[in-house]
Parts: sequence; C-alpha cells; structure tokens
Amino acid sequence: MEVRTRFAFSVYDEESVGYLNREQVMRFVDEFFKGDDEDEIMEMRADMLELLFIKFDKDKDMFISYEEYCDCVREQPELLEFLGVVFPSKVQMNVIEICSNLIRQNN
Repeated sequence: MEVRTRFAFSVYDEESVGYLNREQVMRFVDEFFKGDDEDEIMEMRADMLELLFIKFDKDKDMFISYEEYCDCVREQPELLEFLGVVFPSKVQMNVIEICSNLIRQNN
C-alpha cells in the first residue's frame, strides 16, 4: 500500500514539492463538477475544496502534506484516489494483460 500511496500522491503533487496547496487541489476539483449553472458549479467546487481540506489538512496550515495524506489513506483506504483515478481498474488491467499476451504471441 505504501508504494501505491506514494505514487498516487506524486501524481497529485504536480509541482513535486511534497504537499498540495489549495490551488493544486482546486485544479482537480474543477474536473469533478461540470454544468450550465456556473454559479452553482463554483459553489459546489468551493464546498468540495473546503471539505477536502477539513478532512486532509490536519494541522490547518492550508497545505496537505504527504504525511497527512498517508494518515487519511491509512484510516480510509478508499481515499487513496481522492482527487481522481490514478490506477487502472481490474477490467482495464485484464484488457492490458490480454493485449500484452496477443503481442507476445505475434512476436
């Protein structure tokens, strides 16, 4: 789980600084909500950002550190991909395996 946690955090930490700030998290949150009512969408994005920081930013310094992220994921493993899918699903892995086998058979 440690390897998966480190990898997922590295995907979210696009600037490789070891923490996530509000701007970084908001870039991911922006992708969660789409629609025609821009005011409502902006409100939902702001609410989601606040909820994520309440959950993950334990020391309330306005940053989600790797350690804070790990603590939350240890408590609730389903939060591993809290800002979006990082790992392929089992179905996707099966498709990759089948394709790999076909390529090997043809070589």
